[in-house]
Amino acid sequence: MLAVFGGVDAAPAAPREPGDEAFSDAVESIRRSILGDFELAHELAEQALASAADADALALARAAAGLAIATWPEAIRRADDPIGDAARDLAAGGAAALDPTFAAPVVVLIAEAALACARIELAAELLALAGPMPDALFGREDHPFLTFMRCVEVRVLVFAGDVSGADAAVRAAIAGARSPIDRAFATACAAVVDGTSDRRALAQQRCAELLASGIAPDSVVASGIYVLAAYAVITIGDVPTTVRLILAAGGDADLGHLRIIDRAICFEVLVHAAVDDHDLDAAQSWLQRCDPLAGHPIVDSTIGRIRSRVALLAGDAQAALDHALLSVEHAHRHRRGIEAAEGEVLAARARIALRQTGEASRRLAEVVAEANERGHRAVRLSAARELRPTGRRLPPEPSGWDGLSAREREVAGLMVADRSNAEIAAELFLSE
Repeated sequence: MLAVFGGVDAAPAAPREPGDEAFSDAVESIRRSILGDFELAHELAEQALASAADADALALARAAAGLAIATWPEAIRRADDPIGDAARDLAAGGAAALDPTFAAPVVVLIAEAALACARIELAAELLALAGPMPDALFGREDHPFLTFMRCVEVRVLVFAGDVSGADAAVRAAIAGARSPIDRAFATACAAVVDGTSDRRALAQQRCAELLASGIAPDSVVASGIYVLAAYAVITIGDVPTTVRLILAAGGDADLGHLRIIDRAICFEVLVHAAVDDHDLDAAQSWLQRCDPLAGHPIVDSTIGRIRSRVALLAGDAQAALDHALLSVEHAHRHRRGIEAAEGEVLAARARIALRQTGEASRRLAEVVAEANERGHRAVRLSAARELRPTGRRLPPEPSGWDGLSAREREVAGLMVADRSNAEIAAELFLSE
């Protein structure tokens, strides 16, 4: 059991016991996924799925298969739908067949596989089936896998666009982290929440902490921490730092050390940087690097935004708009709220190039209003930046109590309770 739920870093090889081959194969598959041996991870997961003879082994095999699909592009063409199968069985009462001590962590692990496959709506459904995050695991309040479970919840919420919900959840992840890798993972999640909440200074501070931690991006988990930090700084417009983080995490020019969705989003950032430099050749070169991923359902929304960016730089605004709108459609299908908002901003950029300024302004105002309700305040900055050259402005933000984010309301409440700055910072895990 500890070979699976030992923390967020690479698990040790699992002993193979007679009669327990499916469970052992699933554990080894997960370990191989973490270490970057993606094809073998898929083969082992397939073996585990074929031989699983009880509910626990089958659930773990499905988690392993989902993680393999998220990392090896060929797996999606060979596999059925282990994540969807797991969600359907669990919703139909299958969770009752799991060992009670095993149920919550393995369901969260399946949710992680869904998240890694960019199926955020399914990840959210699985988290709901897992129930409230436990305060202890296997009799330990400091069990390292608790940090992983909490970080899954944070990432599902934030990438769905529910930044206010993620803001509350990330505090438990930070408070419970013990090892350096666990703390780095929780800090990276917090940086993404801060960036999307438009807390720029705090996002930069957390990313600086990660870079100073000395953790090398030498596994999928560690590389993922760098990618999360890159997500955080791109939301606040720091493209050069984002590029450095991505190239450190990716391992090679094809970013082959990363999960499929992370690879595609990182290619998008590299295209973004090339567009900022008005370098069409570089943008098209990075787009070509995405060709092996094109048509893959995990990256359909991301590839659409990449094509939109390149088309607009090449002077084809109509194609840019078509790609952006298709990207938004794909993102909404799987509740990828952050990506949907980014696609809307790109669609507005294309509309402005097509001299459809009124429609661009109207739609951006709607997107910003929706994002504000969920604490995704960074969208307002992006939208305002697009409208500025047109002379148009977004409607002013709501004032008073309703204009505050969930975190700002917490701070205000503690101020009313006569707490000091230091006390508020300590309670909410913020810098003073």
